[in-house]
Amino acid sequence: MFCWLIDQMKGQIRIAQRVEFALRRDDVLPESNAILEAVKGVLEVNPKLLKVMVQGHTDGRGAAENNLELSKRRAASVVSWLTQHGIAAERLAAYGCGEQQPIADD
Repeated sequence: MFCWLIDQMKGQIRIAQRVEFALRRDDVLPESNAILEAVKGVLEVNPKLLKVMVQGHTDGRGAAENNLELSKRRAASVVSWLTQHGIAAERLAAYGCGEQQPIADD
């Protein structure tokens, strides 16, 4: 089951589940395919969402500049997955947050 928060006023979709990656890498793990398929489905039925920001995050281990770069690559990996599965690239933007905006405990 996936938890979605769709804010029609802001045109936002927030997903309560994380896309999982290999440790210190930008490879999307196969267990994340279901969540990415669900995201793809939401984008397909909501064409009014013209620009979707995909945010990449990391934990606080390691150098901040390395974490920022890793978070950018992770976001780009998700964008790549979505475009390879039929979502138009112009609807997607990748943004790396590094360790500055944690979404979970380390």
